Amino acid sequence: MIETLQPEDLKAAIIQGAEHLAKNHRILDRLNVFPVPDGDTGSNMVATLKAAVEDLKGRPALSIGDIATPMIEHLVRDSRGNSGFILAWFFTGFLKAAENYELFDRRALLEAFAHGAYQVNTSLFTPVEGTMITIIATMTRALRESPSLCLRENLSLAVAAGRVSLFETPRMLPLLAKAGVVDSGALGFIFIIEGMLHSLARGVQVPDPRSSIEEDEQSYRFTPDPAAFRDWNPMPEYRFCTEVYVARTHSHDDPGLRSFLQDRGNSIALVVDPGFIKLHIHTNEPQEILDRLKPFGDMGKSKIEDMHEQVRLFSTEGGNESTCAILACVPGPGFRPLLEALGVECSLVYLRDLPTAGEILEQLAAMDASHIILLPNNANILPSAITAKDMCGKEVAILPTRNIVQGMAAAYGYSENSTLDENLQSMRDCLEFADGLYLYRCGAASVFGDVNIPAGHYFVLHDEHVLSIADDPVSAVLEASATIDLKDKNNITIYTGNGFDDSLLQGILDGLAGINPTLEIEVYAGGQIRELLIISVE
Repeated sequence: MIETLQPEDLKAAIIQGAEHLAKNHRILDRLNVFPVPDGDTGSNMVATLKAAVEDLKGRPALSIGDIATPMIEHLVRDSRGNSGFILAWFFTGFLKAAENYELFDRRALLEAFAHGAYQVNTSLFTPVEGTMITIIATMTRALRESPSLCLRENLSLAVAAGRVSLFETPRMLPLLAKAGVVDSGALGFIFIIEGMLHSLARGVQVPDPRSSIEEDEQSYRFTPDPAAFRDWNPMPEYRFCTEVYVARTHSHDDPGLRSFLQDRGNSIALVVDPGFIKLHIHTNEPQEILDRLKPFGDMGKSKIEDMHEQVRLFSTEGGNESTCAILACVPGPGFRPLLEALGVECSLVYLRDLPTAGEILEQLAAMDASHIILLPNNANILPSAITAKDMCGKEVAILPTRNIVQGMAAAYGYSENSTLDENLQSMRDCLEFADGLYLYRCGAASVFGDVNIPAGHYFVLHDEHVLSIADDPVSAVLEASATIDLKDKNNITIYTGNGFDDSLLQGILDGLAGINPTLEIEVYAGGQIRELLIISVE
């Protein structure tokens, strides 16, 4: 029975967890929730851990603090994408709690998991069930309910519970059900904890890490559900994001607190310490939650946000007083001069790999302006943008543009003579004019709901829906264009990507002119890697 770990043993467990993830990361990359060739969940998780783990290998661990301090610094700067962001903040909370212990025992493990879960939920802008946070919560609950003092048995129970919960993720996220896959980030987290479990085996027979990618990948796929979105409501089930801190000044006990919370919300992260209680929960009854916690002691800092009315805009103090500059993340070098012409001072170009928080931070620091508007232009870059904003000493506001079409539209609302707040409002107003079509080539035969996309065929996306499938790109674009109303549109801008055959452009231009002869069409070389064409419709 292993009841405690020395710091070196904990270091070895973390390293083996990262190595097990790296060994299996291609499974995650190939479990796309959509047949777009941008599967990078596994790669982002590996990249987030890589520098931290390499640093750990080269230094002794005389205390858990010797692990925590350098690893946290690397994780925060190197987090990449949504999955990397969640992973980085989980281990940040995990290690901050663990470093309070000389030896790592069951109590340290439970406290570390609880703090990791809390850190993730409070760092994410909108925590979503059916992702890695669900698996973290499930494992934390399994650890809390375990009667064993043995760390190996506790981790084994956590992994088993996590794997059961993994196959519930499609029920929570209809997009997964329609694609016929489990959540890849959630699976990646399980791989890490499985790797840590293997490091504690010490002669005890445990299942070997999987070696066949093809066999494993299929075990995480199932028949897609075409009706998955039919009754789905995109609004959050619970309206209020509630965070509470209570300094415990009374010897009050509440055995039913956890079940009370589970009956009244989700995305729950609860840390119960002899000196304090920290809670994050999505609920419809925030005051009822506060009233339940009052008997424990003095209510400290609390935050209640209405997620139904929440404006996806991060503003800053002093926004009415200063002019500002813009930093835009762009998926190809061709967008840089186009944005410069609209007044964007700096563009951070990325291709296949998304920029890390550290790379965004370096760009922010290099800019002369003290007030900056940051355009992520990709939903998966937003977490890194938030981290960079929090680490930067300047006043940074994030306008959370989800793609480059939105970013280009927002830039039209910018004026170098306006204040930060004025620009934010004007740029946000321009987003309603942004609409885009995206042309891809399907690398492997894919199914999304009731849509079958043969390998090598071309397809066009619009708002995460497949508008057309064809064996040539011209037909795919024109068929998709015919499904949307172009007759009341004035302008189309086409951004060509690497790998697109420019000789096909004339056929597309002629076809679009046939749909609406009054359209003004411009073509630029965007240089993006993932999309063959990005088509902005105004």
